[in-house]
Amino acid sequence: YLLIRAIVRRFFKDASFGTYFLLSSMLSGCTGVFYLMSYPDMYMLPIAMALMLSVSGLYMWVSARKEDGTYSIARLSVGGLLLALTSACRPQFLMALFVGMMLFAGDIKNIKSLIKPLLYTAVPIVIVAWLMMLYNYLRFDSPFDFGASYNLTTNDMTSRGFVLARLPFGLFSYLMQGTSWKAVFPWAGAVYQVTNYQGLNIAEYTYGGVFANNPFLMFALFIGKVRRELKQKSLYLFTLLALISGVIVACADTQLAGVLYRYTTDFNYLFMIGAAVVYMQLIEKYGVYKRLADKVLPFMYIFALFICFNVFMNMGDYPLKNMNADFYGNIETMICFWN
Repeated sequence: YLLIRAIVRRFFKDASFGTYFLLSSMLSGCTGVFYLMSYPDMYMLPIAMALMLSVSGLYMWVSARKEDGTYSIARLSVGGLLLALTSACRPQFLMALFVGMMLFAGDIKNIKSLIKPLLYTAVPIVIVAWLMMLYNYLRFDSPFDFGASYNLTTNDMTSRGFVLARLPFGLFSYLMQGTSWKAVFPWAGAVYQVTNYQGLNIAEYTYGGVFANNPFLMFALFIGKVRRELKQKSLYLFTLLALISGVIVACADTQLAGVLYRYTTDFNYLFMIGAAVVYMQLIEKYGVYKRLADKVLPFMYIFALFICFNVFMNMGDYPLKNMNADFYGNIETMICFWN
């Protein structure tokens, strides 16, 4: 809510409260948070923590600029610290750091006035980066090795490699796959993946792709219509990189691990932020369609929230159903390692 509020106050001061409220609600509730809440185990918690750090860090940077054009040093430093700490949770969320840097692109002409703010921004980032690289070096003999490649559980990442043939299936599943509808509560169910990929590709059941589950994200495709206006606000590179980063992270997740529904949280928020910016700029540019947009937006939110609610209901009793299976699975894993 604070991030969207900061974007509205800085770039779209004429946006209505209803627009702000619905966009904030979609960002906070329809980007995988319900799924993370449904089963907060050791897989979900690092993702939830990284998501909180990313959104909070971006809020600090967006709100750091004052009315007179100067920056709040405290907000820049705290924002840099929060965004850098994502590397200690889940490195995929480091893309938010690079996206946030585009907020300063409009001030590049006045580079002298940026030197001091950028130094204060860089200090916590450098400190966290140094500590993380030291930890990686001491544990894995390389400052750039986070240890994921040693995974030997259900997914042998030591020999997974990079295979382009995985990308079409992964991008379709993560972005465009529709959910599975049924006639009984909770109506929307899991989608079991089918692929003809000739090799090993880890694929768990999902609940549909992010664009299919949240039609509002389709507004991101109209970024070209408002490119000039976003450039005037020094917001174009920020928005464009957020959308591109979403695709990059989806590709990385496909290659590094496979298709797992919890990984949609890695990039869903990036698409949501980009779509929100494009939507508000479209309304500002094409005011004649504002009344229509105000009527359509609530239905988009209700549909996305409905899907999230169904995911939560489907997952709500998952730990109870699989407690015994998880227990015996862990025993089997320990036996394998012992052997």
